[in-house]
This record gives sequence, C-alpha cells and structure tokens, in this order.
Amino acid sequence: MNILATVDFANQEKMHLVNEFFPSNLDAEIFNLFKQFYIGNSKWQEQAEYAHQQGRYVYQGKCEATDKLIDFASNNDGMTMMENIIGQAVEFRGYSLWADTAGYEITPHYDLAPFDVTIQIYMTDPVRNFEMMGTAVYEDGTNKLLFEIPYKRNSGYIMNTCHRIWHGLHHAIPLDYSRYSVYLRYKKVNK
Repeated sequence: MNILATVDFANQEKMHLVNEFFPSNLDAEIFNLFKQFYIGNSKWQEQAEYAHQQGRYVYQGKCEATDKLIDFASNNDGMTMMENIIGQAVEFRGYSLWADTAGYEITPHYDLAPFDVTIQIYMTDPVRNFEMMGTAVYEDGTNKLLFEIPYKRNSGYIMNTCHRIWHGLHHAIPLDYSRYSVYLRYKKVNK
C-alpha cells in the first residue's frame, strides 16, 4: 500500500489518499466478485437508507475471497499497518462490498459513530473507468466541494475519524456505469 497524500482538516482530522491497497492476488479475487454483480443477483441486495438513494447494492454472500478480505483487514499485519497510519490502536469492525448503479447519488454526510476509521477502496474495471465517480469531500456542513478522489482501481482513502469529515458523491453515477467499492470499518481503542 502507498500513501499518496495526507489531507489535514481544520478540525484536526486526517484523510489519507492511497493506492495499491490490496496485494495483487487479493485485488483480483475481490474484483472477480464485482464482475458477478447484476441487478437481480440474490447475493447483491439493494440498500436504500441513511443518506443513500436507490441504486446501492451490498454483497450478502460469503466465499473464499471475502474470507481472505477479512483476514487481510484483521490480521496482525493489517492491524499494525492501520495503527501506524492512524497513530492509535484499532479493532476491525467489518466490511461491505458496494455496487452503485447508474443514477445513484449520496448527499454530503458524516458516517455513523459506531466506528471511527473507514477505508473505501475502489474496484473499477480498467476498461470501463470514469474517474469522476470517486468520493467528494466538502467544507463542513456545506455543499462547497473541496476535492474529489479519483475513482481508480485499488485506490481510495482512509479517514481517521469518519464521523467528523463531511463527504459524499458530487456526481450521480453515469448511465451505463457502475461504481464498485470495498468499505472497511474500524473502531479506535485504548490499549
């Protein structure tokens, strides 16, 4: 994994922009799950809650690739990596695989407080890439865009306190495109 940049916010929070997050073999296995997505596949259920609009599907299955994902995110090496980046001990709290379909949008929001640290890694098909589908970060409580993270394969961000960074999706997903993401959740703990 490479940290490309770290954004320091006025409220003392940080966002780390990353690429090559997953090892290449895990990246390929996870992407294969997304290639199996289609509306109507019973392993992918639509989720329309919180600030989400219709068009987000969440993987409900379990397989070898998801077992490897959990191991990567929660094993000693993964936890040490997260602690070094965040500067504090964390516990792995789960993951989601998201497929956002044409027309999907999400208004600016803070994430929920049951977890602190979130990671969103994009799993785009390099043949069907549209960079303007990445997460947007806004001035706190407004729709004033600060920056947008490019939607590129095996890249994304780490938020050190997700319920204190105002973010969303600045553009609806275009017609004939889908946005695929791995979303990892952690809770800060005292050791």
